[in-house]
Amino acid sequence: MVRTFWSVAVLGLAGCSQGSLLTFNPKSNDSGDTAVPDVEDGGGTGDVIEQDPVYDSGGGSGSGGDGGETDPPDPTYSWASWTGQRTYALDKSDPREADCPGDTVTESGLRIEEELEEWEDLCPICSDFYEVTYSARSACGSDLDLSAPEVRGFLLRGTNLEVWRMREDGARIDVEIEFNDAPYEAGQAAFSFSETWNGEGTVTVTGTVQFPEEPAP
Repeated sequence: MVRTFWSVAVLGLAGCSQGSLLTFNPKSNDSGDTAVPDVEDGGGTGDVIEQDPVYDSGGGSGSGGDGGETDPPDPTYSWASWTGQRTYALDKSDPREADCPGDTVTESGLRIEEELEEWEDLCPICSDFYEVTYSARSACGSDLDLSAPEVRGFLLRGTNLEVWRMREDGARIDVEIEFNDAPYEAGQAAFSFSETWNGEGTVTVTGTVQFPEEPAP
C-alpha cells in the first residue's frame, strides 16, 4: 500500500493566543497620517489589540470542551480461571457408521497454584496450568470420552493463544499441542483444530476460551 503525505505550512502571529480576535484602527486626522483613537471602539493607537479567548460551554478553550474528563482505562482480564465451550464434529472412515455433525460441551479451567513442578516438566514453555472440568463425560454419544482427568497448559505468543493438553492414559500422561494460532483479544480466544480418532476417522474441535474481566480500580 502506498501512502501519500501532504505538508501544510502554518503561519501564526507571535503573542496571539488561540481564539483571539485581531483589530486595527486605520483612522487618521486631517493634520497628518498619525492614527487617532476611535472613541466608538474604545480607543486605539493603530497597534494590534488582542482580546481574551472565547471559551465554550464546556469550561475550556479549543478542544478542552469535556471539562478535563479522561477516557476510562482499558479493561484487564484475570488468568486465574476461564470458561468456554467446545463443539466436536466426528467424521468416521467407515461409511456404514453415522458421523457426528456436532456436539457442544461447556467447560471451565481453574489455574493450578501449587505443586507445579510436574506440569512444568511436561510443558516447560507453558506459563499457566489449569485443571479442566467438562459439563459432560462424553461427546457424540459415547464416541468421544471426556471423563479422563485433564490439565491444559496455556501461553500467549504475541497475540495468539497456544494450548497444550495433558491427559492421563493408564500409567502415563500424554502431552500434545492442541493449537497455537487462536487470536487473543479482549480476554477471549476462538480456536479450531483437527486430530485423528482412534485411526478410524477425524474429529474437528471448534470453540472459545473466555477470561473474566477484572474489577475496575
